[in-house]
This record gives sequence, C-alpha cells and structure tokens, in this order.
Amino acid sequence: MPERVALLEEHAASIRARIAELDAILARVEEKADWYRGELRRTGDATS
Repeated sequence: MPERVALLEEHAASIRARIAELDAILARVEEKADWYRGELRRTGDATS
C-alpha cells in the first residue's frame, strides 16, 4: 500500500506542475488578448 500512496503523490505533483505551466501559458495568452483589445480601442478598429 505505501507504494501506491507514493505513486499517487508523485502523480499529483506532476499534475500540479503541469497546471502551473498551463496557468503561465494562459496568463500570457490573456495578456496578448488584452494588448490587442487595447490596440482596437486605441485605433477605433473594432471590426478586425
């Protein structure tokens, strides 16, 4: 049983690490989208 617990703990740690990576990627995508929205407001070009 201890081996199973250790395996699950390792798996949980790897999932947490992947979630952290995805959170960082999502933050960058949201920053880019915000920048483009700002450019659209600045230029008044909401159709592109």
